[in-house]
Amino acid sequence: MAGGRGSRRMLLVRRIRYAMVALVVLATLWLLYQARSALVPFLVGGVLAYVLSPLVERMARLLPFYRSRQELARTLAVLEVYLIGGAVLVAAGVLIIPALVAEATDLVDNIPQYVERARDQFDKWNRLYQEKVPPEAQSWVEDQIRRLGQELGAIGRQAFNRTFAIVTGTFSVVLGYIIIPFWLFYVLKDRPKIGPAIQAWFPPGLREDVGHCIEIVRRVVGSYVRAQLILGLFIGTVTTIGLWALRIDFYLILGLIAGITELIPIIGPILGAIPAIIVTLALQPEKTWLVILFYFLVQQVENAVLVPRIHGNAVNVHPAVIIVLLAVAQQLAGFVGMLVAVPLAAVARDLFVYIYRRLQEQEELLRRRTVAGELPPAVLTPPEEPTEPVAPLGRERERGPR
Repeated sequence: MAGGRGSRRMLLVRRIRYAMVALVVLATLWLLYQARSALVPFLVGGVLAYVLSPLVERMARLLPFYRSRQELARTLAVLEVYLIGGAVLVAAGVLIIPALVAEATDLVDNIPQYVERARDQFDKWNRLYQEKVPPEAQSWVEDQIRRLGQELGAIGRQAFNRTFAIVTGTFSVVLGYIIIPFWLFYVLKDRPKIGPAIQAWFPPGLREDVGHCIEIVRRVVGSYVRAQLILGLFIGTVTTIGLWALRIDFYLILGLIAGITELIPIIGPILGAIPAIIVTLALQPEKTWLVILFYFLVQQVENAVLVPRIHGNAVNVHPAVIIVLLAVAQQLAGFVGMLVAVPLAAVARDLFVYIYRRLQEQEELLRRRTVAGELPPAVLTPPEEPTEPVAPLGRERERGPR
């Protein structure tokens, strides 16, 4: 009948509406991927926003007129954070950066000599290895090392090329870094308004669900970013102090490398240890095993103590899955892709679970109302009698049972 056809038509319209939303989301993601080089500065700004937002909130609440003039309080708090950050950067520029630049320059200028020394030391170990290890075992080990070296070399070249192209490839990237302070200012100042503004883009019946999705993104990304930055800062500091205590050359730049590579989950600590081992092998071969042992102990303490307490259940992704994600992300976007792969995957997983459960709840609600006689069976089966259209998803709470 006409009513049954109307009910089916409303269900069809609802499904088309969700399909259109999905297409818009996919198109937006595709556009973001195409413009990924220009988005790198805003990725950096987003990380800073997640880190600084709690500090801005606390400083704003300390002002006596916070409740009556919240926008003014947040503006002043952001300016205070900028002043503190500027002072820290100036102090770092005076105390740390000159020594760091000197170490980096010395290391880069003498790389050929260090590589040659490392090769000579390795040759000494290799001769000892050939004297003690049977030829069959040597052949197998050398074959595995050769394959591993080729794969790591290819991965390293691809990651460098893609990262370099993304970070420095276009004028828009330079412009993005210039406007980051201004963009970050407005993000920090108006953070409480951003969520409601995004919700306002959607129909009223979907705004509550959109709010939940925004909260999922905020929770996962915020927890992950803060945890990784804390780990990177801790590992970089501990590594610098440890290498200094061992009297290892270039301890500042090696500690910085360890802190940066720590941002890459699972394989980051290994990548951070490789430069230190090579430098020590070239300049202080007698301390090579001490450096290897030191990095191993730091990694064990991190995995046993720091990661469970800092990360908690921020992403809850299995290490085997993380390794696959890193390989795919490196192929697509180089080093930057490896940094964002895990939180993006965790966000996608949690959003999928939420949307799937919401659709299940909606279907179950329709079934219960049909069984209770509040909706005709025509909603779920081919209609025989006229029936009234069903409200779109998200409006059931507004209407309630009749």
